[in-house]
Amino acid sequence: LNHGVTPGSGLDDSYAYYLIPNIGKEEMKARVANLQKEITTVETTASAHAVYSAADQTWQYAFFKPGTISAGKTEVTSDDVALIMLRDNGDSWTLSASNPMPDGKKQRLTFSSGGRHLYLPDKRRLSAGRRNRDCFSG
Repeated sequence: LNHGVTPGSGLDDSYAYYLIPNIGKEEMKARVANLQKEITTVETTASAHAVYSAADQTWQYAFFKPGTISAGKTEVTSDDVALIMLRDNGDSWTLSASNPMPDGKKQRLTFSSGGRHLYLPDKRRLSAGRRNRDCFSG
């Protein structure tokens, strides 16, 4: 696809791509077809993307600038660019997050669900020796 350096707002809001490591050219077409069945695209805007894998019960978020994504029963807010994976383990959550463009400034992530909120970093919870997931599980 030759979309040039600035593809325009029409394409910015409608593309999707998969990063699939360790796969050969001959396997790619079938693997992408399976992923398209398995993964639900929740949001694709110029500022953020979000997808959900029911098979893994995993949400994946890409914030290209500060913003909020409401997906499922959870609202995620980032005050900077961020890549986030949030997996529902049933009685707990596994969170992986990174800032692909670190600038040395502190970043805050907020997760809200069912009237409950988890703010990261939350020094009160960490210094009290409690695990952050205690305020967000369930």
